[in-house]
Amino acid sequence: MKKRERKSCLCGRQFESDETECETCQHRKYLAVWERQVYAPPTYQRAISGIVFGILLLALCISPAFASESINIEKLATAIKMAENSRSKPYGVMLKGCDAKHEAFCKAVCIRTIKNNLRRWENAGNPGDFLSFLQSRYAPLNAKNDPHGLNANWKSNVTYFYNEVL
Repeated sequence: MKKRERKSCLCGRQFESDETECETCQHRKYLAVWERQVYAPPTYQRAISGIVFGILLLALCISPAFASESINIEKLATAIKMAENSRSKPYGVMLKGCDAKHEAFCKAVCIRTIKNNLRRWENAGNPGDFLSFLQSRYAPLNAKNDPHGLNANWKSNVTYFYNEVL
């Protein structure tokens, strides 16, 4: 008499080896064969998990947050918020849905903008200082939404709040 293997699905249901699909959740791909209560994932799954771990480790090493230790991104975002000084558009973010009720969203957008521009600045070879580079994207001079030319003061205001107040 042939010994039957016991299989287990992700949902926890156990069944005989001649079944090809779990009747409870209809899983087909993830049927695990249990022998002597020890399960070893197939070689390709171990290889994939190693590759994923390597990619995540590499992403942490080259992340803009670690690329330049001299810039405190949280502190810079707070300095931008103080320089913008707007209740209706916190952090000076001009996106739809960014208002006083959704300040956390506005902060996240501001931090993402800082990180993206830090990466762009480093990829461009660090031309000039970072704050001037950020101003060209965040509060550009002669912008259509700045009829009174207040963006000209943006860099000095942010610098003041970053260095002196915070």
